[in-house]
Amino acid sequence: MLAKSRTIASLLFALTSFFACTPTQSPWEQHMEEGTWFLQEGKFEEAETAFTSALKETEEFDPRDPRINETLLKLAEVQSARGSYDKAQEYLQHVIDRIEAQHGPDAEELAAPLSNLGAVQHALEHDEEAMHLFERALAIRERVHGPEHPDLILDLKNLAGVHIAHREYVHAEPYLRRALAIAEQAAGPESLSLVPHLNNLALLYQAQQRFAEAEGLLQRAVDIHEHAVGDDHPRLIGSLHNLAALYHTQGAYEKAVPLLTRIVRIVENAYGPETPRLAAPLTNMAATYTAMGRDQEAEEALRRALTILETKRGKEDPALAGILNNLALLYVGQGKYEQAEPLFTRAIAIIEHAKGPSHPALERTLRNYAAMLEKSQRADEAKTLLARAQSIRDQRTKAHSSP
Repeated sequence: MLAKSRTIASLLFALTSFFACTPTQSPWEQHMEEGTWFLQEGKFEEAETAFTSALKETEEFDPRDPRINETLLKLAEVQSARGSYDKAQEYLQHVIDRIEAQHGPDAEELAAPLSNLGAVQHALEHDEEAMHLFERALAIRERVHGPEHPDLILDLKNLAGVHIAHREYVHAEPYLRRALAIAEQAAGPESLSLVPHLNNLALLYQAQQRFAEAEGLLQRAVDIHEHAVGDDHPRLIGSLHNLAALYHTQGAYEKAVPLLTRIVRIVENAYGPETPRLAAPLTNMAATYTAMGRDQEAEEALRRALTILETKRGKEDPALAGILNNLALLYVGQGKYEQAEPLFTRAIAIIEHAKGPSHPALERTLRNYAAMLEKSQRADEAKTLLARAQSIRDQRTKAHSSP
């Protein structure tokens, strides 16, 4: 997530002065430049103000001026980044209506806003409409560029993503395979640009329990990375993690451990032995050790991750909650309830402080804590926590089912 805006008056004055020091710019260009900078910095309110000012300038333009659509698209981008999808939808639909009125329903200029609107509809869980928009964008790009152009890849991935969200893996596969084939034809079989496509298809196969096919794709992604950047480059981490996760899912823990160890070493070499970037791989390593019954090594990995985050980010960092939950579960598995309980309560307090008392992230920890209380013959306390967890789930379900 992008950081929240923290505006300092003197800095803002300096930036405004800087933007104003380009006399060749029109007011519209100045506002657009300011808005783009603020958007990149995650200062969404300031970005919206700048782009709204730019839109005001377009009132003097010819109605067919493409700068009007450019401005509306930027406003849609801001709203999407803020999670204000209804507002983003309005801006994007306005752009689409304008293009259709000026150039017709099959204009090349429609492809990008149709894709963007499809992404917004997917975020709103209006997936039938999202599919229609992605298919329409894909058809336009196919007509303009042909069936094997790289510009088609985005819509192919989007269409696959909607099917995957509904666990329609058989329908998603042709889109991901086609995206990979187009990328390979465009860039060659050893290009780093293939790695995301290999990973996406492998994860699809993993969801279908087609483990051998998934392993082949993930190993190919690792090989491409190693050939391009060497054995210890941070860019390897994602592919190594996916391969380790595949082995973990299969119960092939002895294959996962060397990969996880390698990830830790890469992170240490690249960023130092106390970087917060180590928290995730150490947590993953602990999960594998726990599954293997190597509890002491799992505890050491979790304790190290905990210490790093507390030292570097403070004892209220939200990322600590998951580690505390996992360490508590480790102790529960060992029957060490007295050691587990303060970890559960601390994890809950951190989530409540960071995200509120009804955040979905609380549900898992509340249920885990309740399970421990039941084992401790504290059924009434467990019942209270389970009721709270269920309330959080019901709220989420209601929110998702609302039109």
